[in-house]
Amino acid sequence: MSARRNKRDDIDISEITSAVKARRNLSEVIVSLTGGKLRRRGSDRRHAMLCPFHKESTPSFFLKDGNTGDGTYNCFGCGAKGDLISFVKDYKSLSFREAIDYLVPGLWPERDRPASSKRVKVRRLSQVEKPDDKFVPVKWQAIVPVPEHASLYPTGFDRARGRSAPINNPVSEDRPVTQLPITLLHPYKDGRGQTYGYVIRADFEDAKITPFVQWGISEKGVEGWFISEFPMENRLPYKYEKFVEKLQAREDRLTPLIVLLVEGEKTCDHAAKFFPDLAVMTWPQGTKSVERVNWDYLAEADMVILSPDNDSGGYEAMARIALKAEAMRLQHIYCMAPVSADKGADLADVPLEDKKYASHLLKTSKPVREMLGDWMLEITGDAEFALGEVQESVAAGRSPHEADPCL
Repeated sequence: MSARRNKRDDIDISEITSAVKARRNLSEVIVSLTGGKLRRRGSDRRHAMLCPFHKESTPSFFLKDGNTGDGTYNCFGCGAKGDLISFVKDYKSLSFREAIDYLVPGLWPERDRPASSKRVKVRRLSQVEKPDDKFVPVKWQAIVPVPEHASLYPTGFDRARGRSAPINNPVSEDRPVTQLPITLLHPYKDGRGQTYGYVIRADFEDAKITPFVQWGISEKGVEGWFISEFPMENRLPYKYEKFVEKLQAREDRLTPLIVLLVEGEKTCDHAAKFFPDLAVMTWPQGTKSVERVNWDYLAEADMVILSPDNDSGGYEAMARIALKAEAMRLQHIYCMAPVSADKGADLADVPLEDKKYASHLLKTSKPVREMLGDWMLEITGDAEFALGEVQESVAAGRSPHEADPCL
């Protein structure tokens, strides 16, 4: 792959970035800029501190210094994340070049600027012109958090027969506004507990749909609900705010942080009733979207337990998460046995009154390589690597109920 370059100045951006990170240390820069106090978190150059981007009383801002200054940070409260240069850019409201100049003055070489950019501007305007006879989707901007007055349930809503408040569909020419029968409603919140959208489950006679909706304002100045999209990358999981609560509780009371990952919002809500002491979470938009989620937060967990749906999609998705967790050097990664032999069976199929069986499934979880080793091997395609990992896991692994203090 060719080096990334600034075409206007013919500058090798990758080379400059590497030079900056080789000379400056992430934690030292952050402490110098913010005056914050770092708390060491175990080994491997990990630290925690109060987030410099939002107010909080318990540290949710974690950073890790790399071997050559290539450190990273991640706030579980507000979602801020990045590296040395992005921190300086965001904290001091600088451009990329200004951040480089701040960190290493004189590193960015001077170049003559073009005399005028007028021709470029004219070309860009012509590129966005649209013929009048073509449908152009209406642009919407989400308002976060969702205002208190915004409700998907109109006055007098009847869950059995009623439909939602009007929802705008920006990409539909024939039906720009719709109302949906709400079967289930799943709020998505950030680390501060602020709702930024909902996944609606709407059941029809022959199908179901699960759109993501947000409250926002259109380019025409109209406020209301609209069908939106999750970001292509770095999506937050469902019930992420609960994870942040458990993380803060661990800091305050030294209680272990155990994450239980399931598939689907409905199953997540159901499983949380069985295990209120665990951070029960899932991810949006099904098994095919598991790679689009920001899983970095798992590095802060003391234990991760996976509960896949009993089908190929469920096992593959959880195997991909397990590989990411292993890459973070997590020591305790377990997997539940299937709820039943039925295809697609999950924890939502266990009646709430049968809490004893749900507890049994949790306590008899096995090291993930024993349960999902074949799937993980198929994904990595590295037989020697996978076999070594399996042998190591089996030799050192224990079921949670036998010896692990976290359960």
